[in-house]
Amino acid sequence: MELIVAGRSVNLGPPKQRAVLAALIVDAGQPVSVPVLVDRVWDQHPPAGARNALYVHVMRIRRLLAPVAARPKTHTRLRRRPDGYLLDVDPDAVDLHRFRRLVDAARQPAVPQNRRAALLDEALELWRGDPLAGLGGSWPQQVRESCRRQRLEATLGWAEAQLALDHPDPVIARLGELADDYPLVEPLAASLMRALQQAGRTAEALDRYATVRQHLAEELGIDPGDELQILHQALLTGAPQNAGGARRGTGSGPVTATGRATSGHTARSADPGSAHPVVPPPSETVMDAEDAPVPRQLLAVPPIFVGRRQELNRLTELLGDELASCSGVAAVVSGVGGMGKTWLALHWAHQHLNRFPDGQLYVNLRGFSPDNRPLPVSTAIRGFLEALGTRPESIPRDLDGQTALYRSLMAGRRMLVLLDNARDADQVRALLPGSASHSFVVITSRDQLVGLLTTEGAYPLPLDPLSTQQSLDLLARRLGRGRTAAWAARIEQIVASCAGLPLALSIVAARASTNRALSPDDLADDLVDRPGRLDALATGEPTADVRAVLSWSWRALRPEPARLFRLLGLHPGPDVSAAAAASLAGLPVNPTKRILEHLSRAHLVSGHGLGRYTSHDLVRAYAAELAADDDDRDARQRLYDHYVHTAHAAALLTDPHRDTIDLPAPTTGVAVERLHDRADASRWLNAERPVLLAIVADAERAGYDGHAWRLSWALATFLSRQAYWQDLASVQRIALRAAKHGRDILGQAHTLRELALAAVQVGRHDEAVAHLRDACRLFIELDLPSGHAYTRLYLGWVYELQGRHRAALAEDERALSIFADVGHKVGQARALNALGWDHAQLGDLATALDHCLRALTLHEAMGNVTAAAQTWDSLGYIHHRLGEYDRAVSCFDLALELSRQVGDRFQEAESLLHLGESHLCLGRPDATRQAWQRAVVLLRDGSPAETERLRRRLLELEEATAARTPDDHAGGQG
Repeated sequence: MELIVAGRSVNLGPPKQRAVLAALIVDAGQPVSVPVLVDRVWDQHPPAGARNALYVHVMRIRRLLAPVAARPKTHTRLRRRPDGYLLDVDPDAVDLHRFRRLVDAARQPAVPQNRRAALLDEALELWRGDPLAGLGGSWPQQVRESCRRQRLEATLGWAEAQLALDHPDPVIARLGELADDYPLVEPLAASLMRALQQAGRTAEALDRYATVRQHLAEELGIDPGDELQILHQALLTGAPQNAGGARRGTGSGPVTATGRATSGHTARSADPGSAHPVVPPPSETVMDAEDAPVPRQLLAVPPIFVGRRQELNRLTELLGDELASCSGVAAVVSGVGGMGKTWLALHWAHQHLNRFPDGQLYVNLRGFSPDNRPLPVSTAIRGFLEALGTRPESIPRDLDGQTALYRSLMAGRRMLVLLDNARDADQVRALLPGSASHSFVVITSRDQLVGLLTTEGAYPLPLDPLSTQQSLDLLARRLGRGRTAAWAARIEQIVASCAGLPLALSIVAARASTNRALSPDDLADDLVDRPGRLDALATGEPTADVRAVLSWSWRALRPEPARLFRLLGLHPGPDVSAAAAASLAGLPVNPTKRILEHLSRAHLVSGHGLGRYTSHDLVRAYAAELAADDDDRDARQRLYDHYVHTAHAAALLTDPHRDTIDLPAPTTGVAVERLHDRADASRWLNAERPVLLAIVADAERAGYDGHAWRLSWALATFLSRQAYWQDLASVQRIALRAAKHGRDILGQAHTLRELALAAVQVGRHDEAVAHLRDACRLFIELDLPSGHAYTRLYLGWVYELQGRHRAALAEDERALSIFADVGHKVGQARALNALGWDHAQLGDLATALDHCLRALTLHEAMGNVTAAAQTWDSLGYIHHRLGEYDRAVSCFDLALELSRQVGDRFQEAESLLHLGESHLCLGRPDATRQAWQRAVVLLRDGSPAETERLRRRLLELEEATAARTPDDHAGGQG
């Protein structure tokens, strides 16, 4: 690969950078997605930082291309598109694309032989060395093989044209060099033998035959094919030969390793990228035109079809592109089993039958079926050949010959080819009509068929679940509007349980139609998310049974993906990270990511966000059934260890001054997330919150009591700072149940204290006091003074909320004493702040100020930002009580700054409430409104009572502001 600017070769940089440029150049003018680029450059084993490295290479390539872009009359640009990177360049500036353009031009039927020879000669002169030389990996090797075969095919076409013009000498010179490189390619040998005969060198032609025959016998154990044998016999008998022989007028056609022509037809290349057509075969192979039927193989139009407007429009757009380019286009409709891929393809096809005057071909490739035995490619292609009028006795025995004949017959035809239920890309490639056909190919598969997208230029069309409205429409069409209206109370629950899977919705409709006595309540209860849920979607007919249909996808997987899919059934959802999946499997993260991508291509999981995966609800239910059949306790242990250890690390990064708890060492094979700072911890906790809540409950149900309460401990600070009070209460109740079941006193003590915090926020103060007294007793029993003291602080806080300020003061003084006895500086500072607040409530503002300033000094010395924010809020409150409103505002501003720094939404909301009061006293209603409105936003998800109180205050503020007279406003401005 070489870049020439102004006649000078430019250094293309290191191999990986050259590989990125090559991956873009081969598809110049077309967007190449980031996953495809990574796959082409790093094969199936990309490093962890592959995407970042890719971006660096792209940046350097842009700089490399800058001199080209700056030249007049050039438009070379490397552009970022939503669907990938696009190298925008004049195709004729790239030798490969110029070569292909010239070959395509030479292939046109109306081109005279002298023009054809000149075009192909110009194309062949572009070759210098091996394509992508120096680049390793499977993709560059595929491109090299494809290019070599394209060159060989063009050379054979050029030779035929030259021989037709009676110019054997240049043919002998060029083909003589190639013959040594390709000693087994029979069409090459045949063209060289004809050229030698035409030049009067029959003896050399016979020697060439002997050489080829020897190579075939020694290396492949076969005799020369029919074409060579007939030519050899003609040379021996002196029978006249056409100038172009059997290939006369064919242009160039694909060749295989031997290039053998079976039944007189040149075989296709085994390379997936060389889909160039061969000419129609001799007339004796097929029926006469008037006898050959026009194939009409499509299945019947689906009786009921709803939605999918976007996907239907995309297929129509692709059809328009195909007609404009006069070359075949393939679309891959992919999705999980039961998603309606076949019905979409058939519905669209029947809408566009008039666009395919030469007929339609259809085959069910049985890629995913009850017997797990895909249809052999040779069986499918024989069916197509017979449908196209080929006499059975004339069909070649080998797949290469069949493919070549099929593409010959499809050349110039405008047909629809529907390849249904494909297993993988290899099953499809031989059935693609080739670029000389004007046909349109629609492929359906549960696999994404990435290989076709990469090497054949197919277009992806993934199907998502139906929307709620589309699901309702489908049921209404099946059951009738009247019945669905009568089911209004439960219909949305039924639809939600089917999760947008058309097969599931159809089964529900069929059950309801065949059993008129079935009530919506019975049906909805059958579909509740619980073990055995898929029983409600079983029909006894494998192709109409959700469990059976999903099983075919699972059985088609290789062992590692199949095992991981089963293990994912242990995960409670709603989604899973790559590290959690790796822990389940007991594998390193990077190999697990590759397995997850395999499952994603099979539509058994889908990636969303960065490194997160989810599954369709019914697919997850099937995985859970598999997992239940073989409950892997080791995998569960690893899964729970992953979340407990990562959450514990996140908790200490979020609040580094919090007293910690001891954790048992993680089991071998656990992948603990690496969190580097508070921001990392916050991102992880926010992303994993729904999963972590589910894991606490799941661990408790499975009997992993220690994991349940330790994980709830790790979540307490995050949930309270974010004001997720209902979540906090829920997980702590579960954790308390687990700790009691495990007779874990430490777990009970910690959980009771956090449960009290949640009870306070929902107004259950007496319950909170009871929990805290029990927690104090347990911490004393455990001889954990700091735990006891912190619980006393909590108790003082609850008493203060109840208006029992003297009782609060007593508890906080006792806490300070305990902290001082054990030298717990963090606790002492917190107790001093609490005492300052108590004295402020009792009206002793000087003492309050002294305690809070002492607390602030300790907080700042230890770098305790969270506690400092609380103390600045206390100081603001004291200054407000002193009538020093400006100083109060300054304190509250500092409290807000620190609260936001640590992501403490609850403390931020508290300070905003107090700040609004001070602004109001300063005659700033707009600033008050702004502060309180922000507090409402922060509290509305977790503190409904406090949110409602604030809204009433805001309403009162609006009424008071509206009641002010114009003179009041004027005076305020003066």
